[in-house]
Order: sequence, then C-alpha cells, then structure tokens
Amino acid sequence: MQSYRLYSIRLIILVFSSIIIDINRKKCKQKGLSSNSNLVLSLYLFYLKVQYPQENDEYEE
Repeated sequence: MQSYRLYSIRLIILVFSSIIIDINRKKCKQKGLSSNSNLVLSLYLFYLKVQYPQENDEYEE
C-alpha cells in the first residue's frame, strides 16, 4: 500500500511540474527570454522531490 501511495504522489508531482514548465515556457515566450533556465530549475526541483520525498510520506501508517 505504501509503495502505491508513493507512486501516486510522484505521479501527481510529475503532472504539476509539467504544468509549471509549460506556464514558465509561455511566460518566457511573451517576454522574449529563453526558457532554458526555468526548465532546468523546474526539472531539478522535480528530481529533488522524487529522490528525497518527505519523510512522513514514506513512514506514514
């Protein structure tokens, strides 16, 4: 049960991070900036969330 719950949490994080990346890309196109820095930052934050989930997510009963 816990592994399923962790998988669902990571899937939700992935969906939200992809939405954030899309929003950042649209903002950067409007301003004429490159979206590479925002994309890298969003992917790095997503990587941290997956690698180091909150402790209460893993050990919740």
